Amino acid sequence: MCSVAGHDVASRMATIRHGSWYANNTMGRKCVGTCSSRATGTCHRVCPGRVERNLFRRAAQFVEVEGIFQDGDRVLAAVSGGADSVFLLRFLAFHCSRHGMTLGVAHVNHGIRPGADEDEAYVREIARRLGLSFQSVSLHLTSSPSLEERARNARYRALADLLRAGNWTVLAVGHTLDDQA
Repeated sequence: MCSVAGHDVASRMATIRHGSWYANNTMGRKCVGTCSSRATGTCHRVCPGRVERNLFRRAAQFVEVEGIFQDGDRVLAAVSGGADSVFLLRFLAFHCSRHGMTLGVAHVNHGIRPGADEDEAYVREIARRLGLSFQSVSLHLTSSPSLEERARNARYRALADLLRAGNWTVLAVGHTLDDQA
């Protein structure tokens, strides 16, 4: 059991942290042999460039050393549309496809700032291009001095609900080292 924003979740939560993530919008390009999919004949739909390959390698080493995932895991990636979560999703799409894990995408639309609907559409399109299931939750929060904390708590409650409802075993969230999410 782990606690997500004060709520017990019968799952594990994976957080991959790095000082600065590189997110390159290269999805949809054809595999040109830069990943293992060329050898297996199976396209992972994520063919990382040189910089991404290096980051993927480092993230994969971290995942292996820490034992974050287990065979058969069903991983739900929380994706905001920012560079950190988009990189996490791209890494997980590559990693999960190579290790027989199921991956899905979740997005929480807080509706607080202009552009929130565009973020949701962007994440939905990324999931579509990767061939992944997509779920979104819209929150309706009123402005207050503690809005950021309330939004964070509501986001994790919504993600915990999606985790349970979808029978996911791991919630993956990505943050940079200076992120206060």
